[in-house]
Amino acid sequence: MAVISIEDGLLKKIERIAKIEGTTEDKIIAEAIESMLDKKERSKDKLTFESMAGRFTADKPFNAVEDKRKMRNGEI
Repeated sequence: MAVISIEDGLLKKIERIAKIEGTTEDKIIAEAIESMLDKKERSKDKLTFESMAGRFTADKPFNAVEDKRKMRNGEI
């Protein structure tokens, strides 16, 4: 088990929420961390134009619309 340091103000919030929900501080912390990690994983799974821009290069210019038509027709 790891030891972590939590600021007093945050710890009081955790304690208050645990008391309201009738659970332990450990469970509240674990749920919060799990939720945050899930959110970060989901955001990394999303491909956006901004996340893709500049990641790929081509040796020569191309026309994506024309290439898509050729692929549909089995030309490439």
